[in-house]
Amino acid sequence: MLAEKGDQQPRSLSVAYLKPINHRDNDDFIVDAIVALTRQKEGFDEVYGKCAEDRYELNVPNVNGSLDKLLEFVGS
Repeated sequence: MLAEKGDQQPRSLSVAYLKPINHRDNDDFIVDAIVALTRQKEGFDEVYGKCAEDRYELNVPNVNGSLDKLLEFVGS
């Protein structure tokens, strides 16, 4: 999951999935989906400048973040 805060122009990270994940060579769909989304987010930041003032990411395969901290982030 990705939560962002800021006054920047919204953009859709859904374009990360224009090439369907299930058509990739690797069978690890979750990791492929996260990689595609991360690359798109980083690409937007590189091309357009920082697209959010603050972010919180929850990544289960990498055991990063927690639901409690994500909820705290979006609630503050």
